[in-house]
Amino acid sequence: MAAHHITYATGAFRRSAEELTRSMATYGIATRVFTPEDAGIRALRRQYPEIMRVKRGAGYWLWKPFLIDRTLAALPEGAILLYTDAALTAVSKPASLISLASTDNPIVLFEQGRPAGLLLPSRSANGHPDAASS
Repeated sequence: MAAHHITYATGAFRRSAEELTRSMATYGIATRVFTPEDAGIRALRRQYPEIMRVKRGAGYWLWKPFLIDRTLAALPEGAILLYTDAALTAVSKPASLISLASTDNPIVLFEQGRPAGLLLPSRSANGHPDAASS
C-alpha cells in the first residue's frame, strides 16, 4: 500500500517544506503541506484563539494531532501515514520505515535530536530564529 506523507509549515518554514517535499518525491512519496490557511487550521484558531496565537509551536503544536487525525480519517484502512516536521529532509528511502509501520508497529516515533539515517534537519531551517521554537 502506498505511503502518504504530511507536514505543516508556517511562513517561516515554507522553504523547508518545499525542500522536504522534493526530498520525499525523490523516493516516490508525495507530500501534502498544510499551512495556517488550511480550513481546519482556521477552525482551530476560531475554537482555541488563545492557544493558536502562541508563537511557540505555532500554537503549542495543537494543530499536529488534529492534522494527523483528520488525514488518517480520510485514508483507506491500512494506509500508511508519515508525518514529519517541515524542517527535515529525507536522505534515504523510507521503505524500511514503511515496512516497520506495516507490521507489528503501527506507530513509529523518532526524536529529531538523534538522527535515524532517514531524516536530517533541513538546510533551509538552519539559522532561522524560529527554528528552535517551532
